[in-house]
Parts: sequence; C-alpha cells; structure tokens
Amino acid sequence: MAYADTRHAKYQCITSIELSNLSINSWHIHTELLPDEALSSWLIRAGLRHAIEPLAIGRIIWGHWRVWTRDIDRWLPNQRLEELSQEIQIHRDLLYHVTLTPWARQMNLSPLNPQQRWYWVTSLSHRNRSRQSSFAFCPQCLAEDDIPYMRKSWRFSWVTTCPTHKTILSEACSHCHYAVNLSRHTLSSKSLRYCTSCHGDLTAVSNQAVASKQSHEIQGQLIEALYAKEPVAQDFTTLKFLIKLIRQSLASKRNMHNSPLHTFINIANDTRSPLCSICFTELSIKDRHALLTAAFKLMSLKDSSLVDLLIETGVTQSAFLKDKTELSNKILRISKQLPTHQRVRLRQRDASIRWPEPRSLEATQRLIKILHKSIRADDK
Repeated sequence: MAYADTRHAKYQCITSIELSNLSINSWHIHTELLPDEALSSWLIRAGLRHAIEPLAIGRIIWGHWRVWTRDIDRWLPNQRLEELSQEIQIHRDLLYHVTLTPWARQMNLSPLNPQQRWYWVTSLSHRNRSRQSSFAFCPQCLAEDDIPYMRKSWRFSWVTTCPTHKTILSEACSHCHYAVNLSRHTLSSKSLRYCTSCHGDLTAVSNQAVASKQSHEIQGQLIEALYAKEPVAQDFTTLKFLIKLIRQSLASKRNMHNSPLHTFINIANDTRSPLCSICFTELSIKDRHALLTAAFKLMSLKDSSLVDLLIETGVTQSAFLKDKTELSNKILRISKQLPTHQRVRLRQRDASIRWPEPRSLEATQRLIKILHKSIRADDK
C-alpha cells in the first residue's frame, strides 16, 4: 500500500509501514504518530507531553508564523514543511503524507489551489485562534482510545459517519456546543477528549444518530480505495456533480417537490434551507449526510435507470454543459442520452398592453388639486 502522488513528482513514494513507524524522537519524550492521526493532533499531543502549550509549540517550530490561524492538517507550504522537518528530524516527504494534501489530490481531477476551499475537505473557519466550524469526531472512538486523538479522515466533507461504529459524527461539545479547537488546549487539559471551552467530556454523547446503511457502506468502500491508492477521482467527480444536481433541484422555484427525482431522493427541504444556499464544506454534518445519502442512492443506480429518472424529471443536456471540465466520464455518457434543450424565443409583448398610457399634464394637475382639497378638508 503506497502513498505516492503521481501528479506531485517532487515527493517520494511513501508506504503505509513508513508512516505507521513515524515518531518525534528528537524531543525528550518520544511521541508516535497514531493510525490516521491528523498533523495538528500529533504536534499538540507531543507538546502537551513536554508541558508546552500549542501556542508555544508553534513559536518553537515556526517562529512568528501564526500556525494556529492556518489549517496545517490540510496543507503546509514547502518552507514551513521544511522548518517542521528540521525541528523534529523527520524527512519532509513523510510529513507531507501526514497532511490531507495527497488524499485530496487523489480525489480531484483538476489541480488544487491551496488558497481556495477544497470541496472534499471541511473548512475550519478562523478568526485569530477562534473557530466558527469544528473538527468532527466520533465520541465512541475517543472513548475507546488509550490515547485519544483526532483522525485526519474526519476532516473530509464526504466522511459523515464513523466507519467503526456506524454512527453519524459529532461536530461540537455536547455540553456547551462549542467547536472543537485543538489549539486551545492548555497544560490543564487532561487529553484531547475534553472540551477546551467547558472542559466537559466530548465522549459523553447520548443517542448518537445511526448512519444509513448504504451511505456507510459506500463511504467505507471509498476510504478503502484511497488507502489502496486506487484511481477514485472519477468517482468523486461523479459524486460532486450529483450533489450539485440535488441541490439545484431543491433550490428550484419550479414545483420540483413532486418530481420523480425529488421522490426518489426523499429529502424534505425548504428553498431557504442551508442545503441550498451554503457551500457544501460549510454545511453541518447532518445536512451533508442527508445530501450524501441522496447522492449515493443516485450513484448506485445503473446508467440506464439514472437516465430514465432524469428524463422523467425534465433534466436536459443544458444542465451538464456549464463546465465540462468538471464532469466525469460517467456523467458525460449520461448527458449524451438526455434530450437537448431548445430555447424558444418568446414574442415581444405589446407595450401598450403591458403598460398603460401615461396621464396628460392637465389630468395630472387636476388630480393634484383634488388631493390638496382633501388635505385641507382633513385639517379643518
């Protein structure tokens, strides 16, 4: 199982065995990288074991660079990656594969821009060190961990369920509803399983929602494909388009609620709902899970069945032609089987029928005089 990224040739091929043996040995207390652990979780755990808070760890490694206002789990610039490599004495090729970048590249057909949102990675909205969005987590996983830590797979926007416990992930403390912010941990923190706001136990969650079976199974298959380095960019591009199609149908002002597509996906929705108006990566886990469940249902259909469903709904080729570069081979095949949309020019309406003729100057002045008389009468 290799972690090589063929579109990023300057980084060497890294095996899963090499990643599993990573440990910060240059510091006094050795801190091993746990399976699927996020980079921020690893560094913060190592710092707390040395009685160093996250803010100080950032200054030790990167100086005045404000690391905790960035999303280092997602991507690190080459210079910052090299500085981290020199500090903890681990080759930067290995550290690169601890970030989400190799997996994100594997999921996308087009190049990624680090300065923009990545569709398949959730955003951690920052204002200084405060966060408006949270690091998702599974309470049961944290409860069962000998050493609680955060998984980097929990950062993917399409991962809404725990592969182990088959429940929907949590995204805030159940006590104070504060976002999980690892950089806010202090020396008084017992471990990463506790909230940085109220110090409540993040694992104390009752009645966790159970994920849909199909959604859990397909998500598990995609995770396995990523670990096996299988080509999955086509699948994720298909999934992205289906999510977009579902959101457009939900936001349509036309009567789409009785359409075959809406009946099939079975999502109760208001056109003003966040499902329609907010960027996918910014949606709550509950909303993303609903969209993904519907998209996975469409994705599991045979091409012929999906074509029939789209035709019955009234979807035409015009829905697929806005940006062909973002279409997978499967979606392109389907689009060619849909009817073309012929735009019919409407006859121009007669302005005299639509707009009444303006009043003459004499008639307008007469109305003004009548208005003045009524005003004076009211004053008396």
